[in-house]
Amino acid sequence: MILPNVLLLVTIMSLVWFLKGDLLGYRRIKRLNDTASRRKTYRLWIAKAAIGFVLPAVIGLALLGRLDALATVPPEFDTLRTLLPSFEGYSRVELLGMIGGSALGGLIIGAVLATRGNWRILKTIGNVGSLLPRNRPEIAHAAAMSIAAGISEELAFRLFLPLLVALVSGSAFVAFGVAVAAFGAMHLYQG
Repeated sequence: MILPNVLLLVTIMSLVWFLKGDLLGYRRIKRLNDTASRRKTYRLWIAKAAIGFVLPAVIGLALLGRLDALATVPPEFDTLRTLLPSFEGYSRVELLGMIGGSALGGLIIGAVLATRGNWRILKTIGNVGSLLPRNRPEIAHAAAMSIAAGISEELAFRLFLPLLVALVSGSAFVAFGVAVAAFGAMHLYQG
């Protein structure tokens, strides 16, 4: 089983490569004032996320013969899965109702807090202000970056890295512990 070890090493190297560039880009975008340069930085981050997170994951899953993990939970995670609540026996309508009800509840709570005078009690965690769009032309780029980051980071930190660590260590607990630590370390520079 040398392949999972090699893929884990390559994945760690790609994470370090991304982080190194991410730190430089984060420092750069904090200094940028012109919209064209900021939009270029957003596009660069989207491309780097694809190269650093998506490509290693998809190629690695293909090499392992595990592309099915994109649609189904890998059996290596079964020990953790038993700790989660089971939704067996619920129909699709009931599950969608639970998800929709949760989303609606969150929207109502957010709306109530936003309309109250003291809604600022919800503090922003970290220093992410420089990442936010400053004008209309930046909104589409920032939204695309957010979507790309969400998809690529989920693939890298919630699937591929834990799968590799589980294959190497034999433990899903260790796998997700490493993945959470790596995800936290990747975002530590934000505050």
